[in-house]
Amino acid sequence: MGEESAPPSVVVVSLQKSGTNLVARMMADAFGYRCIGHGIRDSFDELLTRLHAKEPGVSDRRSLFSRPGMMLDVLEEYPPRTCLFLHGLEVGSHLLNWCSTREPRILFNYRDPRDSLLSLVNYLLQRANEPYSQFARNVIFAEILEAMPSASAQLDFAITHMGEHVEKYNRNSWLLFHPSVAKLSFEELVGTDGGGSESQQRATIRRVGEFLGIAPRDEEPRLFDSSVRTFFRGQIGAWRDVYSPEQTRTFGRLYGDVLRTYGYPEL
Repeated sequence: MGEESAPPSVVVVSLQKSGTNLVARMMADAFGYRCIGHGIRDSFDELLTRLHAKEPGVSDRRSLFSRPGMMLDVLEEYPPRTCLFLHGLEVGSHLLNWCSTREPRILFNYRDPRDSLLSLVNYLLQRANEPYSQFARNVIFAEILEAMPSASAQLDFAITHMGEHVEKYNRNSWLLFHPSVAKLSFEELVGTDGGGSESQQRATIRRVGEFLGIAPRDEEPRLFDSSVRTFFRGQIGAWRDVYSPEQTRTFGRLYGDVLRTYGYPEL
């Protein structure tokens, strides 16, 4: 592997609240990419400007973030060593070029959906380092959660009425199975600070490097960063300390297919 073989651009599909900042830190520190896109706050204004230039008539510029075809088009405007982060990439005509070229390279990052949903609840309840992004969906569900009488009621509501967050796992499952997509998870990458292991973190970084054709600059970068704006706890299996037995059963009844598809035990 060598620097000359580095792909000019990479797309990371990191499901929401699945450790986007961990992967971004890896791509920047271990592989030298500039990260833009979903969850990368310092790229928002610049990216929105580029997207809006392509469709200046749109009234809500933020809505352009949800159009993957436009996001992929804008990625082509960036210089080499740029990594675009998306919270989802469903199958569509925007992937026709990728089907023939396999460029840009695609990484798919996910997390136990029970932890991911719990992290979303904490984020919307303003428990992270910084307030949630002011998208309409965030505002509406934050107001509903805040009106709930207890933490248990909040989690009940999230499990039964915020299922779209978990259903994204199904809509993006093609990435899990496609042989030309590299897979990694929060649990593999978080390291000991988040309840994982350093050896697994190093192995995951090496595996990503092999997929990209780049030798990592550092196989032991400091990925876990409690100062990032969306951070609250960042721990593997935090759901076990919060979900009641009944909530665990309800989640399994509603989303057991997702747990099985992604290889997470139901209990």
